[in-house]
Amino acid sequence: MIKIVNKNSRLYWIISDDIKITLSNWDGKVLKLLESKNSDYFVIHPTHLTNLDSEGSHNLYSIVNILETYPIFSKSWIDLVGFGEVAFTDAWCSLLEFFLYKEHKIDNRLSLDEKVLERELCQHDLAGSERYSAIRKEIHNELLSYNTVTKIINLAKNLTKAMTGPVISIFISSISQEVMEGFFSDLEETSDDPNNF
Repeated sequence: MIKIVNKNSRLYWIISDDIKITLSNWDGKVLKLLESKNSDYFVIHPTHLTNLDSEGSHNLYSIVNILETYPIFSKSWIDLVGFGEVAFTDAWCSLLEFFLYKEHKIDNRLSLDEKVLERELCQHDLAGSERYSAIRKEIHNELLSYNTVTKIINLAKNLTKAMTGPVISIFISSISQEVMEGFFSDLEETSDDPNNF
């Protein structure tokens, strides 16, 4: 996709083929947000923002199970960290934003004030369907693997350096160590439970 877009594009939006735009002036709202940003590295969320201070936001399962936020990425964000290494770009983005906030206290998420889209789900994409459950479990297992989470933590560090300038980070992040250790011990205990996904 990156190879075929206009080289002057400043935003990238990944949406599925079952999305319906519900707001006629959605593009004007997005452009207005673009003007209000305080960094070149940001993500616009057209559906909602998760409260990163809430109790549930400390659980990586709850972060990746937030359904389709359909993020709109700034070009600088994509140039630095890409779209992610799994099919659930929104879940990957949510994890990256989680570590960016929890470890570096940076929250460069922007949100549209009005509902911009709705999803018209096919029967096989409904929550609880066999296809939905199988695909989500497979992708979440990949997304929540130790290697992927470690990559995301490192990307959060790279974003922090890009946003704040050259900074010498002397802490390898006790938060990420605690989160990772707690998460992966929970994962071992519950990985066979089909209700986790």
